[in-house]
Amino acid sequence: ELKHIPMKILLTIKKSSILFVLGLLRLVLVSLTNYHFSHSEYGMHWNFFFTIFFVKLLACPFDLFIRKSSLRSFLLSVSIGILYQYFLSQHHYSQYLLDAQYNRVTFVDKNKEGIFSLFGYLAIYFAGEAVCYRLKYLVKQSRVNLEQFDGLKVAIKCVASLAFMSAGYWIAMEIGRRF
Repeated sequence: ELKHIPMKILLTIKKSSILFVLGLLRLVLVSLTNYHFSHSEYGMHWNFFFTIFFVKLLACPFDLFIRKSSLRSFLLSVSIGILYQYFLSQHHYSQYLLDAQYNRVTFVDKNKEGIFSLFGYLAIYFAGEAVCYRLKYLVKQSRVNLEQFDGLKVAIKCVASLAFMSAGYWIAMEIGRRF
């Protein structure tokens, strides 16, 4: 299955290329019109379209690990979030990212806010996938036994799952903050 990763990445690039084109278009139009924007949001050349494109691209290889499992997606989301917080706090990346006076020399320096935010957005992406996979599973499970279908039970299971996941994300956030 690892041999399918390059093909999967190419397919993701093909499907998501419109996001990259929109990002380039926004960059060009903002430059041509001298539209004022804050460099502290995404950087000098980066924008949200590039972020969405690269999040989809970075998420692609992890699909083999997740395999439409809400638990694996949840654990991956939490792991990425905790690791990202660890690097921000223990390796002083937060000082680098928040320092507005830092000399922006390289492409990464000029776009540090957008590039480094990819990890946070990737954690959010997998958190969303975890919720979707769980809710799809519960709905699919309830449709198997249509004779015993109880909409209230399904709704309660969905709410309970969301509450459990929210608690898990909250705990992970607290763990990440303690670093």
